[in-house]
Amino acid sequence: MVIDPNQLRSLVQDCIAKHLYSTAVFYADKLVTLTDYAPGDVYLLAQTYYVSRQHRRGIMLLRSHGIMEDVRFLYLTAKCLAEVEEWDECLTLLGDGELDDDMQEERRHQGWDVSTHAAVWLLRGKAFEALDNRQRAITCYTTALRVDPLCQEAFAALIDNHMVTNEQELALLDSLPFAEQDRWIALVYRAKCKKYLQHNTLEQHLQELQQPSDNQDTTKADQMQGDYQQQQPASEHSAQQQQ
Repeated sequence: MVIDPNQLRSLVQDCIAKHLYSTAVFYADKLVTLTDYAPGDVYLLAQTYYVSRQHRRGIMLLRSHGIMEDVRFLYLTAKCLAEVEEWDECLTLLGDGELDDDMQEERRHQGWDVSTHAAVWLLRGKAFEALDNRQRAITCYTTALRVDPLCQEAFAALIDNHMVTNEQELALLDSLPFAEQDRWIALVYRAKCKKYLQHNTLEQHLQELQQPSDNQDTTKADQMQGDYQQQQPASEHSAQQQQ
């Protein structure tokens, strides 16, 4: 009997998309047996373990059959370790990391995908934060954003957890390598920052978002206006409404 591995791969992906995680594990397990643990199929099985919350099985599989020179395998293994709160082991696996030209090159060529290297820096930050090393966490979150400004979770970690001052927030945004088509993301990020130092410029940024006539960009501007109002002091917001 001939079994087509491509059909099995499609079936696994379909099960993941339909949130049939146990079924996805079943077929992915058969797939790696069929292909003698081909790296891509090992990664797919590990993904099914991750989404089905079988994190320790994922760790064992990746350590036995994964290719740790491939950042995807390294990252998924570290994600599994993070889920079981093995933070020291997670950091040992990820290492200190180095910001090199290859990371920036990856960002330039991948369009709207978030850089895997940025995701790795984000995970380092989460590990350091879990270990109460706040300063190292700040460094990692900042690096994640510099590798790829589309890594919104890194930005949220810094802003929502009040890890940086207003001056540091704005300086960081000014230093990020946003592409021209990502300008609107930079403006939305700015609306999430504290307002103390940007009262004179925020309205200008809102107007910039409102310039295009299509509904999508109007929605972005409306969302940014809502973010701005939510972060104003109640008395200030009330005074503006009365005007």
